[in-house]
Amino acid sequence: MRKLIYTLLTITLLITISKPVSARLIQKEQDKPYDILGIGLSEIDVLSFVDDEYIKRHLTIPYDMPKGKLSFTDDKTWNSLKDSLKEFTLLPSGEIASLLFVYSSLGGKSAFSTVLARDEYGEYFLNNIKNLGISLTNTSPITAEKTVANLVYVTPDGVTTYVGVKSNGIKISQQDIKYHQIKDFKVVITESSLWDGGAQSRAIMRAFNIAKKVSTKRVFLLSDSLFAKQYKDDFIKLTEQIDILIASQKSMFELLEVRDVQKMIDKARKLKILVLVTNGSKGAIAIRGSEVYYIKANTVESSKIIDKTGSQAAFAAGFLCNYIDGKSIDEAGELAAKAASYIIQQVGSNPKNNLSEILNDNLNN
Repeated sequence: MRKLIYTLLTITLLITISKPVSARLIQKEQDKPYDILGIGLSEIDVLSFVDDEYIKRHLTIPYDMPKGKLSFTDDKTWNSLKDSLKEFTLLPSGEIASLLFVYSSLGGKSAFSTVLARDEYGEYFLNNIKNLGISLTNTSPITAEKTVANLVYVTPDGVTTYVGVKSNGIKISQQDIKYHQIKDFKVVITESSLWDGGAQSRAIMRAFNIAKKVSTKRVFLLSDSLFAKQYKDDFIKLTEQIDILIASQKSMFELLEVRDVQKMIDKARKLKILVLVTNGSKGAIAIRGSEVYYIKANTVESSKIIDKTGSQAAFAAGFLCNYIDGKSIDEAGELAAKAASYIIQQVGSNPKNNLSEILNDNLNN
């Protein structure tokens, strides 16, 4: 009898061990109670609608800050530019935060790991994100010296121009990254603007190392070509430590040192991860090894386009929402395009209505 029991236990153990690794990981992912843990900066956008003449007179000529680009300046200049605005709207933002706004509106369960300053902007951000139902992993996130604030100028053609401050005192450290938090999420996602080649870069690597151990997918956002140029070698190495890279086409061109879409695709295939390349109204391309998917953008009348600020974050949120749920890349791309087309027809990246009802009635809330 003992021999029979021992034999049955041995067979059971061998069957379990012989299961494909991918099957065991999928099971682990399905058992996780939450979807996305975002690690990023908490920012406030000081948004104003201006015309091209205003951009030329206040930014281009005196400070060489070109339209449609991200520029940095000092505190004094930034405050002077803000004071010159006749009207503006304060909006909670940040690349990861904007993604979580849309993701939560689509019915997903998400949390945010960030740092805030005990100032006017920090308190404003904290109140807004709590109202959105996004939980904070930090029990006391107000630890920074100064909240990041960006001047955001939107012209009638929907083009957005950013002006930030060179040094803001915000730092996310390895102490903000907890094992017990990451293990409960299907995805951990962070952004290129956190990468500094120092402490924050190490915090990102700590998060990805933990995620790998607990079968949590690792996603990296690369939306600005300035960061792609500055940390090109670092980001190429980072592709070996992640599962999904979501990047703008300009950033991918810079990262892979190409100026042609086909060459970009050929190089992206060699990265051996899922690469999602966005290109505004021209749609996106998803590359996974030999598979290439072309995702069409939803057509929006130019007269209805108000603010393109959060379009890429909304696209990424829509894509991940379906992809995490086990849908195909085509289905994920379809929801991504719908989310992005909705966001550009409003001010800011926080959806004014419930996107799970508007865009995808089949989503499970």
